[in-house]
Amino acid sequence: MVLAFANSASSGLNLTFSFPTFCLRSMVYRLLFVCLGNICRSPSAENIMSHLIHQRKLQDQIQCDSAGTSSYHVGAKPDSRMQSAALKQGITLLGRSRQFTPGDFEQ
Repeated sequence: MVLAFANSASSGLNLTFSFPTFCLRSMVYRLLFVCLGNICRSPSAENIMSHLIHQRKLQDQIQCDSAGTSSYHVGAKPDSRMQSAALKQGITLLGRSRQFTPGDFEQ
C-alpha cells in the first residue's frame, strides 16, 4: 500500500493512496492505527483512511480501527481540535477511544 499526504497553503490537504492489484483479492485487510490515548492521531488516521477507502468503494475489502496504548481516555470522543481540523477537509471523526488489547492481534 502506498499512502501520501501533502499540504499546501493554496490547495489544502491532498490525500492519495493506492493498493497494488495483487493485494485486493478475496481477503479482508484490517488496519489498526495505534497511538497513546486514541483521541488525536490514531482516530484521525483511522477516519482519514476510512474516508479514502469509501471514496474508492473498497470498504468490503479493507476495514479500519484505532486504539490507544493507555486507558487515559477510554470512551472519549476524538479531540475537538482534531475534529475541527478534519471537518475543514470534509472528514468527520467518528468513534470513541478504546485501549489496545491482546485480542487485537488475532483480528
